[in-house]
Amino acid sequence: GEIGWNAFRILPNVDKTLDDILPQDAHERCSGGIRVLLTKVSMKPPFFQAEAASQFSTWKELFCCLRATCHIPVIGGILPYPVEGRGWYYD
Repeated sequence: GEIGWNAFRILPNVDKTLDDILPQDAHERCSGGIRVLLTKVSMKPPFFQAEAASQFSTWKELFCCLRATCHIPVIGGILPYPVEGRGWYYD
């Protein structure tokens, strides 16, 4: 669907697009071949820390890392985006 001018529809469209274009073995193809830059959020200092992910055990882990790089505070919710086994991220 068309995103239009409603900013709150952007991230659901990102979810759908990633789901549509990532093949089931994307995590195997991408491991060691790409680096996803993330901003990890913590409850203790340092509250924000840069992190790079380059190994992905599952399709969902790759999906969540890519989706986390698109997470926009407030537009995507108050909380950071969760990546199971890694933490919470804003970008």
